[in-house]
Amino acid sequence: MYQRELVKKPKLLIILGSLLYECILVTSICFIASYLYVAFFLQVLKETPVLVFQIYLIFVCGIYFISCWTLSGQTLAMKTWHLKVVTSEGNSLTVQRSILRYLVGIPSAVFLVGFFWILVDKQNRSLHDYLSRTEVIDISQ
Repeated sequence: MYQRELVKKPKLLIILGSLLYECILVTSICFIASYLYVAFFLQVLKETPVLVFQIYLIFVCGIYFISCWTLSGQTLAMKTWHLKVVTSEGNSLTVQRSILRYLVGIPSAVFLVGFFWILVDKQNRSLHDYLSRTEVIDISQ
């Protein structure tokens, strides 16, 4: 748990840098997951609807984000940029809170509304952080 007065909020440029790095990492995860999908599912089923493949990739990305946020509060990109996601109270995220953050983060990120929200929120939270009662903090020394 963090003391509220000592919590440092990350600058927008740091958040955007982390987001760009995260996109590269998630693309790599999707490439590997796509290979596994093609190698296993399409060998057996021969053909599957595109929607099934898209849901599969959302599920795989969900496993990555939810497990990272629950176990350490940080994805690989967040570790690199010294960021951490915590609850509004400063605690580590539970599995339920991580799932909620991921589910509201999908439309928030896809339509970029979540990141423009940072510009209007007094606490510099994205829309998915606001809705899931979480926040990203700067843990650099």
